[in-house]
Order: sequence, then structure tokens, then C-alpha cells
Amino acid sequence: MSEPAKVETITIGDLLLLAQLSPKDPNATLGPYKLGLEAQTFYDFARAAMTGIATTLDELEQRVAKHQLERNGVYTERNALVCALSKLYPSHLADHPAWDEGWDPEWLNVVCIHGPTGQMTWHIHRLELDNFEHLPRHPNDWDGHTTEEKYARLKQL
Repeated sequence: MSEPAKVETITIGDLLLLAQLSPKDPNATLGPYKLGLEAQTFYDFARAAMTGIATTLDELEQRVAKHQLERNGVYTERNALVCALSKLYPSHLADHPAWDEGWDPEWLNVVCIHGPTGQMTWHIHRLELDNFEHLPRHPNDWDGHTTEEKYARLKQL
């Protein structure tokens, strides 16, 4: 009887290969290793591991989708308040600065509100622009305020 194959590290690629092996193939190999009679054990292990990975990926995709729905709901509520503020104070839409390439292209629209306590700006998803059709589009005139400064200004209204 041959020595059992020792596999120090198994990659996902190895698992894919193992999962495709015929479980009864006495000539099965994994890289330089001849699996021989242990092919059934490796096959069972690989199939179980791949099933576990697929289940985990499905669960992760479902969690991400749920999180995105929750996040979108929060932004919709926030945007309703930003929309109301934009009707109370001088406001306009602007483009996010082109030099700042780190932003998601879906979030390049900015609502600028010029309140009595200073400028306040919020990025708006492109799908929310319908809520801001009442605003003209002007060049970006961001005054450099931070998020903390923006909410301090809002609190002072």
C-alpha cells in the first residue's frame, strides 16, 4: 500500500480539482501527489469544502443585499430632510470635484445649501436626483467644511 499523500496547503483551485475527480480513480493525482486509494477521502473532503464555501458565499451575498437595502432606506430618509432644507435656504446642485477620483461615480452629485450658519453639502446618489429637480446646477463652491462642521452648522439653525 502506498504512503498517503501529504498536502500541506489546499487552495480553492485544488478543491475545485479534487471535487472534479472521480472518487474511485486509483490514479488520481493532486499536483505531485498520487492520491491512490485515498482519492475517495479527498473527493469527499473537497465536495464538502466547496459546498461550505458556496453556502458561505450565498450567505454573505444575502447579508450584503440586506445591508444595502437598510442603507438605502437611511439615505432616502436623510435625502427627504436635505430636500426640505434645500427649499428653505438658497441651494443648488454641483458636481463633485473631478480631481477627487476616489468617489463612487453613482455619488458625484452634491446638494449645496447656503444657510445662515454657513454652507452645508451632501452627496446624493444619482437615483435620488429626481427629488432635487427644483435646484439649479452651479459650479462647485464647497467652502472646505468637514462633516463635523456641517452638522455643527445644521445644529445651530
